[in-house]
Amino acid sequence: MFHLSNLRGGRGSKALQAAFDEYGEDNFAIEILKVVGEGHDLRTIEEHYIWRYDTLYNGYNTRLAVSGGGYEIASSIGREAYRALEDSRKKDRTTKSAWVRQAIIDRLEREGYF
Repeated sequence: MFHLSNLRGGRGSKALQAAFDEYGEDNFAIEILKVVGEGHDLRTIEEHYIWRYDTLYNGYNTRLAVSGGGYEIASSIGREAYRALEDSRKKDRTTKSAWVRQAIIDRLEREGYF
């Protein structure tokens, strides 16, 4: 319950912490959506639920689960594809966060998440 302990300590993400402080802990529900064992790709599973519940736009997630940045994306989509997408991003002057979001959406669509 990492998020809850952070919220109780005043260390949650900005928007979530503000809502937690305003409405109080009793007005939030904490649910375990999936229990996974070792060897599972936790970031992919988290991203699935972020998209499934639309929490980027209708919730408190401010980004997808991409803590490793470009290196992690490169390893998941392949270095050649990463280089091509990065070149395209620079030509179009797209922000890195918008580009990352689109790359992840494309991957999730390919994998049948939506």
